[in-house]
Amino acid sequence: MEELYSLIYPDFGDLNRINSHLRIPKKKNRLEHHMGYQLSVWFESFYEKVWQAEISLVNMLHILDQGINDENWFNKTRGGFQLFTQFEEKDHFLKSYYDNYSDIFLYKVSSALDILANIGCIMYDWNIPKPSFEKCWKIERNQQQVQKSNPELYSKLNKIIEKSIYQKFRELRNDYTHNFPPSTPTSGVIRYQDGKGPISELGGVKYRVTTSFSGENIIYITSNEMKNLCIDIWDMLIEIIDIVDDHMI
Repeated sequence: MEELYSLIYPDFGDLNRINSHLRIPKKKNRLEHHMGYQLSVWFESFYEKVWQAEISLVNMLHILDQGINDENWFNKTRGGFQLFTQFEEKDHFLKSYYDNYSDIFLYKVSSALDILANIGCIMYDWNIPKPSFEKCWKIERNQQQVQKSNPELYSKLNKIIEKSIYQKFRELRNDYTHNFPPSTPTSGVIRYQDGKGPISELGGVKYRVTTSFSGENIIYITSNEMKNLCIDIWDMLIEIIDIVDDHMI
């Protein structure tokens, strides 16, 4: 087990190699000089979240480089199926850490975006209770005050929210937090509303429950697929930082 732990943490050379393939944001210096202490503290917190997301992504990429053999995760058998039949102890160990860092990465990106909403409320005096990224740059009831304060910023961030990668990011983050983690195969049991036939009542709503012993309803995102999604989400975050640098700071 001791040798496995040596695989999950990159050394300095690994960090440089992996970072060389990522776009790394450059924090603007002396923010306090031209925007005051309160906003500079909020921006420091924003960049801290971005750095934490970067570290989580780097750890993800390093662990995946060590090999997680989950491309052929599903195998049909006579009368059923098996999952991860090719996994060895190393695969299980690496995947547990990989999934942990992917969860942290999505959380830190989400947190960074919500900090931007707080910055906007302070900078432009918006009256938006419990601000979030979508409340500020998507929700229609807030559009007038947000758009009036900075039309260019509103237009560009609203377009980010409309992108498919942003929608996928919100879906992944929501599933990791509130539903079944997408990096773990689902049970294959599905429920759908039905007024007829055998049903169960869940929360006062009638559902038919279907169990698939064929495995056809199981949903899973492989480690390599998650890597590609997280890199696209990182690129989206860098695009947002570029917009903020050009139109907010």
